[in-house]
Amino acid sequence: MKNLILLSLACLVLFSCEENLINDIYAEIDVVSDVEATLRYEPNGYTAETLGGSVFYLTGENTSASLVTNNYEALITEGFDYRLYVYDWELGGVGCLDIVMRIYKNNELKKTENIRLGFVAPKDYCSTYGNEFNGQL
Repeated sequence: MKNLILLSLACLVLFSCEENLINDIYAEIDVVSDVEATLRYEPNGYTAETLGGSVFYLTGENTSASLVTNNYEALITEGFDYRLYVYDWELGGVGCLDIVMRIYKNNELKKTENIRLGFVAPKDYCSTYGNEFNGQL
């Protein structure tokens, strides 16, 4: 009987823990663009079209938007890298994209990035990032 009670207590303690084994990560992106472009967000090396990645189409000049990426579920032991970019041939002309990106983990703001992508002239980038920004949480 004593062993049964101890076993019951052990099971209760084990199964009552609600530790989250998955981190839910997503980004909110505010962008102001004076060029038509496709903006791509890639979490942990996955392409923008799969596993939490996102593709946003910015049409026309003087576009501003607030965007939310798809969620990426990461194991708690897994690190998190991300990439935000536009390719040269996707730019409809010379221009810059001003971006504020906020990274959330389990609905808590963890990091804010201020980024500038694009060209001020052919082969002359708006910032040191060029057309690609790589970050890490």
